[in-house]
Amino acid sequence: MEDIKLFNRWSFEGIVVNDPGLKLYINLKPVIIPKSGGKYTQKQFHKSKMNIVE
Repeated sequence: MEDIKLFNRWSFEGIVVNDPGLKLYINLKPVIIPKSGGKYTQKQFHKSKMNIVE
């Protein structure tokens, strides 16, 4: 499988989030389809696991 790129342009490697307030909420795990299908709409927590593109 080819490397998954952010916006089909940039690699996920080397991305560093320095802001401690944002670090927990920016998910940089590469996924092929960044849609949760509303999986987190009725949950109080774990919205930080949603992909940054969505």
